[in-house]
Amino acid sequence: MASRNRYGSPVREAKMFTLVLLVWLASVLEAVKVSPLIEKVSDHKDFKKLLRTRTNVLVLYTKTGTSGDPQLKLLSDVAQTVKGQGTVAWVNCGDTEGRKLCKKVKVDLGSKGVGADLLHYKDGSFHTEKGKFLHHYENYGATAKDIADWLKNPQPPQPKTPEVPWSESESAVFHLTDATLDSFLEEHPSALVMFYAPWCGHCKKMKPEFDEAAEILNKGPNSPGVLAAMDTTVHKAAGERFKITGFPTLKYFQKGQDMYTLPQLRSKEKVIEFMYNPEAPPPPEQSWEDKPSSVSHLGSEDFRESLKKKKHALVMFYAPWCPHCKSAVPHFTSAADVFKEDRK
Repeated sequence: MASRNRYGSPVREAKMFTLVLLVWLASVLEAVKVSPLIEKVSDHKDFKKLLRTRTNVLVLYTKTGTSGDPQLKLLSDVAQTVKGQGTVAWVNCGDTEGRKLCKKVKVDLGSKGVGADLLHYKDGSFHTEKGKFLHHYENYGATAKDIADWLKNPQPPQPKTPEVPWSESESAVFHLTDATLDSFLEEHPSALVMFYAPWCGHCKKMKPEFDEAAEILNKGPNSPGVLAAMDTTVHKAAGERFKITGFPTLKYFQKGQDMYTLPQLRSKEKVIEFMYNPEAPPPPEQSWEDKPSSVSHLGSEDFRESLKKKKHALVMFYAPWCPHCKSAVPHFTSAADVFKEDRK
């Protein structure tokens, strides 16, 4: 007969073990397969020997064993492409030896949001030009080919061409200011306004779709309405007036009145379709926190105190918009149902 202990019944222990095992297995299965051509280094002497014997070395430093997974996957392809012309190495600053090495070569990943940094070494020393780092990870192209091409012939980064403001580019979209907004809305009884920020990636992605829709709507003789845009980083009064907190925010105005906020409009087709038949958007999806379940939802104000009262807790940190999180929610909820009678 199985014995009991302070953790509860044998069945419950088995279920808990199974849950932990499944979580562990999932992380193992999702781990990136690192190419054998990537040289993993942790000893300082081995690192110095690598730089002494190889003249063209690209080194990926990661905060932990998994924080550089996206880069490792990319660099596995790079290592194959540059075989014989360059070397790709990896230092895990999270393990004991790797931490010592990172400290000796003065690599600090504390300020790196991605948990990784990519540095180039030429002829045995860190590649610099005029006292500045020659290349940072974020300067490399997004593809393995871009990085491989650069590693075959390392060059300093090219200066970025200043981006032309949307309001100064050739576009059929009407660009508004705090001074012209109200008169424009009075003149155009049906208007869709995109409030944006120039640095916003989602805005940049949507801009060509909005431009193409404006070519049809703003120039058509029998158009149902017009499209306009407003940079709220410059024209801040409108942003405060309409409580713009995220970008892009699309608002539909009818006879000057703010009628709808439309987060679902992201393509030319959807924008045109809406303007021909303006309707209220569907209600927002119910949040996980508001749905009945056995999962305890914590916030910054009660996180520590709540966990202090629990002997064991498995916490899922998530973002509502994250597709992987959405996929995990039903499984996590089902697991929580198993332990709903034991809230210790």
